[in-house]
Amino acid sequence: MSPASSITKEITALLKSGRATEAVRRIELMIQKAPREVGLWLLLAQVHGRGTRRYDLTLKAAQQAIKLAPKNHRGWLEAAQSLDRLERSREAKVHIEKARKLAPLDLEVRFSLAAILANLNEIEKARDILEKLLKRQPDFLQGQIQLGFLMVRAGDLEAAKNLAQTLWSQHPDNPSIYDLMGATGTWDADNPALKHLEESLIPEAREMNSPRLPTLMATLAKAKNDLKDYDGAITLWTNAKQVEGRAHNAERYGKFIDTLINGVSRATYLGNPGSSDETPVLIVGMPRSGSTLLSQILSAHPAIASVGESPALHQSVSSFGLREHDAQAQLRWLSSLKPEDRDAFASRYLARTKDENPKAKRVVDKRLHNFENLALFSAAFPRARILHSLRDPMDTCVSCYMQKLKIAHSYTGDLKQLGDYYGQYRRLMDHWEKVLPNPFMNVQYEEVVADTEERARQIIDFIGLKWDPACLAFQDNDTQVRTLSNWQVRQPIYTTSVERWRRYDEHLGPLKSALVPFYPNGLN
Repeated sequence: MSPASSITKEITALLKSGRATEAVRRIELMIQKAPREVGLWLLLAQVHGRGTRRYDLTLKAAQQAIKLAPKNHRGWLEAAQSLDRLERSREAKVHIEKARKLAPLDLEVRFSLAAILANLNEIEKARDILEKLLKRQPDFLQGQIQLGFLMVRAGDLEAAKNLAQTLWSQHPDNPSIYDLMGATGTWDADNPALKHLEESLIPEAREMNSPRLPTLMATLAKAKNDLKDYDGAITLWTNAKQVEGRAHNAERYGKFIDTLINGVSRATYLGNPGSSDETPVLIVGMPRSGSTLLSQILSAHPAIASVGESPALHQSVSSFGLREHDAQAQLRWLSSLKPEDRDAFASRYLARTKDENPKAKRVVDKRLHNFENLALFSAAFPRARILHSLRDPMDTCVSCYMQKLKIAHSYTGDLKQLGDYYGQYRRLMDHWEKVLPNPFMNVQYEEVVADTEERARQIIDFIGLKWDPACLAFQDNDTQVRTLSNWQVRQPIYTTSVERWRRYDEHLGPLKSALVPFYPNGLN
């Protein structure tokens, strides 16, 4: 028996009980004794990928496995999956193709290829791969669930809903099926899955201390919200976040904002012509601020393409060795900026955005937290337009609080730190509007809802294009939507999204206190 096989059962048990860190230590001790054992490196990659969620460490372990056994498809597969989760999907595609050459019939390889293609917005190719896979393996549950999510992204909501209900009737204890059900629209009160979720699945997960418990609680919270049990919904969300226990370093983030504000001024950009390219358009702001509606209106214009929530700017920043939230490094780079570095930065960004949409006059990038890297973006593209997506602060924060955001959004862990984070973000955006050379436009969601055509015309004029009535038929746009707002964006615009926070008023004391500065006339 190989060293990896001898501890696989033990590692699996540790992962199931939420003890991923302990599992890592156990494998690392074994690696010290057998550093050339490929199976141990693959096992370490799997534990980081499925347990600690440290995908950078997953990649390192997988790369070591590839180095030791380049003809073993598992190393290429683990590397591809980790690259995809690190939002390096183009590199992931290269790695998964190598895995497919080594193991063309491997189920997980083909499934991962479909997932990577979906993340590259190649929805039809991904769906075709899954459908062919499921013809050969009709009982492959994970593939069926993924196919359902692709149906949602393609707007085939009824088919996705029917599939989810069928799958639930066969596998009522699978948590991912509940996620799919929630993604297809609102929950129905008579859906038997709800009773099973609340009375069976969640109590069992709580008893077993399952890492899936917060996700199951969040799913039930969404259902209660859909059914207008607003007190029950927000109470469940709060409990889920307490169980999850995400850590957010508010002091560190505040210092990051302070350093940028104190270190970047108008003088930073004097004598720096930058690129004259006006193709890029950034949408920045907070999640749940109306950015998906804004992006859909824009991308319906025939001269505009969208790259969605692209990692292009983040990857361009990282390519110069600049780490996330390292303001001092950003300032050093700006102060010693050489024309060739600036041009290389611009080229790398355009290669991931404009070059993939060569016929578009404008390419919209709606990765909202790009606001943290605007100092660097402006050095490369001083003429690019920046759209700041805004919504009522209370509505924005409550909506963020009641969503399953990625782990990077750790600031949503409790209401007070969410409100404090919002204040820091607005402080930085106010500074950028004063000092950056770019044209800025604030787009208030409530104004778009109240008079969509008037506001849409102003936005199109701002980005330098002629008006096209297609912008008002954005619900018919074929652009695939990869966002939390997948279902909502296909619905008519309703004013019920305005002041929605009042449904949960008596639960929001810490948030209201943090957001007082944004309501000079009070919240009542």
